[in-house]
Amino acid sequence: MKNQLGEGSTFSFDVTLPVAGPSRKPAIVANASVADAPNGAGADDTETPAVQPLRRILVAEDNAVNQLLIKKIAARYGWTLTITNNGEEAVQRVENDGPFDVILMDIRMPVMDGVAATKAIKAMTPEKASTPIIALTANTGADSEVEYRKHGIAAIVGKPIDAALLYAAVEQWQKPKEV
Repeated sequence: MKNQLGEGSTFSFDVTLPVAGPSRKPAIVANASVADAPNGAGADDTETPAVQPLRRILVAEDNAVNQLLIKKIAARYGWTLTITNNGEEAVQRVENDGPFDVILMDIRMPVMDGVAATKAIKAMTPEKASTPIIALTANTGADSEVEYRKHGIAAIVGKPIDAALLYAAVEQWQKPKEV
C-alpha cells in the first residue's frame, strides 16, 4: 500500500478469480491495482471505483451482445470505445486512428480472427505496435494462452466477460500516458 497525505492511496494485490461455469479455468489477470481518488473522493461508492482517467479503447468483437456488455462496462468506467466487428476492421482502425490505450480483441471472428489481427498490429510502427492487446475468449486453456502470448497478446479475459476482470486487465495493461 502506498499512501500520500492529500494525494490518495494505492492498494495492490494479486488475485485469481473463477469464471462462471463448472468446467472453466480462472481468467488470466494478475497484479491488478485499484487506486482511490485523492482525499477519499468516491470512497462511498462500492459498486464502481473512483473516477478514472479516460481510456481510449479499440474493441474487436463480432457478437452484438458482447459489444453491448462492453459498452455498459465502458460507461461505468468512463472509457471511450471504438467498436469493430472483425479483425480486419480493427487493423484498419489502428492504422488510421491509432494508437489506442488498449485493444480488446475477440479471438474468433469472421473475416480476420484475433490472432491474425494481433500479428498485423504488432507489425505496425512501434507506437501502434506497442498498444497492449487483451484477448477476449472462451479458450483460456494453457495451450491457448501460450499461443496467444507468442503473438503479442498481453492478457486474456475469459468469456463470459466479467466486468471486474475486464476492468483490472485494462487498468493493468493500459499504455502509460505521457505527462
